Amino acid sequence: MKSLLFFPLVFALGCSTLAVAEDAVPPAAATPKDKPVPELQKGSVVRVNSTNQQYDFFRPWNKKAPFNRRGIGAVIDGNEVVVAAELVANSNFIELEKPESGERTSAQVVAIDHETNLALLRPNEERFLQTLQPLGTNSTVKVRKLVAMCWRIVLIFSSK
Repeated sequence: MKSLLFFPLVFALGCSTLAVAEDAVPPAAATPKDKPVPELQKGSVVRVNSTNQQYDFFRPWNKKAPFNRRGIGAVIDGNEVVVAAELVANSNFIELEKPESGERTSAQVVAIDHETNLALLRPNEERFLQTLQPLGTNSTVKVRKLVAMCWRIVLIFSSK
């Protein structure tokens, strides 16, 4: 039992030590200067407005009063937006808004995973995200690979 309590403590201390060691390394002198972000890539983020209505656990046939939530989503390939799952959980209406122009459109949940707290949204208007630059995705992580994250360090293990 003591070993079960000891392992998370050692893991947390090891991760914090690695994070401190990573921050202590000075940047290389030969790094190229940061280039300004092109105008097309500045628009990779949209505002997400969600109207949620949770179920009443004491009277399952009723719902509680609706409330609004506001968050940020990242535009990715495939005309989709990644958001936190808690933002759109039990949502009745989801709206995407461009921060520059204020243009709005409704959206639907394509997939939601509460364990990772991620959800995919797709706008109802096909052309809404065409003027925005999708963020690049990493294709090195494949299905059936174990990914462990420790603060800002990502370790990829092959599960054979």
